[in-house]
Amino acid sequence: MPIGAPVGSFLIAGVLKPLHLFARIKMNILNNKSLLKDCAPDQTKYPAYGYVKIQVDDIRVGKIIAEINSGIGTKEIARTKSQKQNLRKVKLWRIPVKSYTGETIKSLLPNINEVFNYKICSLQDIQYLEYSNGDYYEWHSDIDNDLSSMRKISISLCLNGDYTGGNLEFFNDGQKVAIETKKNDLIAFTSFLNHRVNKVRF
Repeated sequence: MPIGAPVGSFLIAGVLKPLHLFARIKMNILNNKSLLKDCAPDQTKYPAYGYVKIQVDDIRVGKIIAEINSGIGTKEIARTKSQKQNLRKVKLWRIPVKSYTGETIKSLLPNINEVFNYKICSLQDIQYLEYSNGDYYEWHSDIDNDLSSMRKISISLCLNGDYTGGNLEFFNDGQKVAIETKKNDLIAFTSFLNHRVNKVRF
């Protein structure tokens, strides 16, 4: 069974605990007045750059998996080359913002942003990435041209654990930081951080 990693934000149970503060969502903009209010930064604090790792409860992950399995996403061809190198080998679907997954993202963003303290005002379309044996995603950042230039927080949620490899690695200040991912692990990180997903093995 392939490993799935929706790139987005999801509701969790429990308290966010930052692991390292050197602190995936590609979206069509959906402005939301409640996000502007609920995700307003605390002007007395600086923003944080880095990542946090938290656990999502089985019920919410189960509902997200059920929604994906219902065929809600639109399959697309993932861009595989960047500057003449193989960027990734992965399958890609886009999940609509108006979905259970999208509603869950909206409900989580205020809690996630308590760690980062960014001004969050919109969501874009959600990507679901599926990794088969030998699939990977090489070094990249989630900032690009057009809409993706506005990204601030990227999130990856691991939907299964029957694999080896597939760790999320960050490159920061000349050093690699590897994060082992298991089922229900959610990693939220500053979108401009260089990162990759190591080869997945089943």
